[in-house]
Amino acid sequence: MAIISDIPGLKVEVRVHGQALDEFPSDDEPDTSDTATRYIEATSGVEFTVRITYDEALDPRYKSYDIHSRLELDGKHADRRNTERKDLIGKERKEVNYYGSRSFENGKWYFRTMAFSQINIVESLTAEEARELVRRLKDQQGARQSPPPETKQEVKQEIKEEFDQGKRPSDAIVVDLGSEDSDVEITGVRKRKRLRTSGPVEVIDLSDD
Repeated sequence: MAIISDIPGLKVEVRVHGQALDEFPSDDEPDTSDTATRYIEATSGVEFTVRITYDEALDPRYKSYDIHSRLELDGKHADRRNTERKDLIGKERKEVNYYGSRSFENGKWYFRTMAFSQINIVESLTAEEARELVRRLKDQQGARQSPPPETKQEVKQEIKEEFDQGKRPSDAIVVDLGSEDSDVEITGVRKRKRLRTSGPVEVIDLSDD
């Protein structure tokens, strides 16, 4: 379970079928005094819950206040809990469980259970290759959120030049790489062709005399 060194006695774990999942530390995101990052083994479509545990090691000063916790899924708010101090003082252990996400829509509260998304597994990847893949996906997500405007302008300028030269615009296949070197790459260009007659037009009169 994830443990923050600044707050001993506070533990967090992801659970499936009542059992905590195995966790693995992140080489790219080492723990700090107030942050802990863990990877877990996930199975596509399986529902999961999140448990926060406050045990006897929790500093008494924290037990003098209500503790507010917040759960986010995919960077979005899912649910929150408020653990009152009366549930902490004099207690050796207090568990707070998140069973799903709650949202208020069209005047009604909705509850949705949490499940792992479909995962494409590449068995040939080594552990190092898998970490590199995760890093690239994070870079790609960041690039999509804030793409440089000059990159799009360059593509538009090329199309504009084709129009100015009396040419039909090409079909450019643009792939978002999300890398540090480039945000877009033109991987192929397919020229549009228009059928033309190669000589004078001959008209044949097929009408009856």
